[in-house]
Amino acid sequence: AAVLVLVRTVGRPRLDSSLQHLAAEKASVDRRQLAALLHVHSVSGPRLFVITPTFPRPSQKADLTRMSHSLFAASFVVPIHWIVVEDHPFKTSLVEGVLARSNVPYTHLNDKEEHIPHHFKGGNARNQGIKHVRSLDPPPHLDSALYFADDDNAYDVRVFQEAFSVKRIGVWPVGYSGGRRAEF
Repeated sequence: AAVLVLVRTVGRPRLDSSLQHLAAEKASVDRRQLAALLHVHSVSGPRLFVITPTFPRPSQKADLTRMSHSLFAASFVVPIHWIVVEDHPFKTSLVEGVLARSNVPYTHLNDKEEHIPHHFKGGNARNQGIKHVRSLDPPPHLDSALYFADDDNAYDVRVFQEAFSVKRIGVWPVGYSGGRRAEF
């Protein structure tokens, strides 16, 4: 009896020979660390940086999991790097676990935000995400784009395609499933 084994690498960036050599040297590194290392070094050219602020709540794991599925689907069409900024004094294993299972290149940051009544929530996290993108070495490709995506929303892949195609600044309302026509 013959057995046919198919290996599929759809959606994963191809590695040049220097990165393959790097991967071989790091064979003893934990599998998740190696995957993160390869993702960071394998993407050149424009990317869509998706910045997502998150905070502890009962639905956080479900919200981030749904978000990771949307981003994974979109990553077949648009090169995505997900930056999750956790509103917590330290990075939690819950968020790290969702990110590690997401199959999307990511950066996990944390920033405990002081909550001021009637103040826009998540602003510090978004700013920290922007600072992270600006601090990348080498700097991101000039045609890269940045999108702020809240983890408690549902996204169609076409949103990320549209965001990636924006050349300067793009703003559009988010659909709302409640009584209002849009959430601003």
